[in-house]
Amino acid sequence: MHKPTDSAPPAPPHGPYEREADARRDAEAIYIAARRDHQRGAMTRANADVLRTALSRAGVEMGAYDNTIVFWVAGWEPSTVQVITSWIERANGGAR
Repeated sequence: MHKPTDSAPPAPPHGPYEREADARRDAEAIYIAARRDHQRGAMTRANADVLRTALSRAGVEMGAYDNTIVFWVAGWEPSTVQVITSWIERANGGAR
């Protein structure tokens, strides 16, 4: 099972979003982490780290299939992952 790493700092709990550009701006930490990691799949790993960190901070217990879905969602654009992460964080009262 993949654990969050220091490769991607947690995304800030911003939003709500009116435009993709706003989410893209807030996802900058994901882009930076992926640029630092020159291995294939860097963006997916950075996205997964941000999602898992938000879920962990919200106290969500994860099962094997949950982690499979996190990895699937992590294959999406960082701006999409940022929006999902912001939902988790905002629903949890902006936990950090």
